[in-house]
Amino acid sequence: MLRALYDKVNDDQIEEEVPFLLSWGFDLEALKTSISNVGQISPLVVKPHRDRFRLICGCRRRQALRELGQDEYTVLILPEDTTPKQSLVLALEENLGHRSFNEAEKVLALRRFLSLTGLGDQGLTALASGRLDPETAELLMAMESADRT
Repeated sequence: MLRALYDKVNDDQIEEEVPFLLSWGFDLEALKTSISNVGQISPLVVKPHRDRFRLICGCRRRQALRELGQDEYTVLILPEDTTPKQSLVLALEENLGHRSFNEAEKVLALRRFLSLTGLGDQGLTALASGRLDPETAELLMAMESADRT
């Protein structure tokens, strides 16, 4: 279980790069109306990264808040040692908890793992069965194929 802390941060404290972006082709009008009427209900989820924060969940909320002229957000700050795998799982859970993915968003969700297909049948079987974790598979993929044996 990840222990997190609620706080407020300014927009300029959050990196522009969003490595766990899972939203594509969305309309912000309903979200902006909701935020205008009741304020920000759900926090952005961030984790410390260098001297700023990396956005894990809440890309659409952040964009809607920006368009409404707000530059300070309520955030849930994850521990610095939150792994990329934990971040991706959290982003998937958070998004799937309130909506379905369109086809482009399904591709975005899988993009991080697309390079794993070069592992071959044995590697994919090991990955699917849990005998090989995604981080190790990524390390293997970074190696020359002759060095993987």
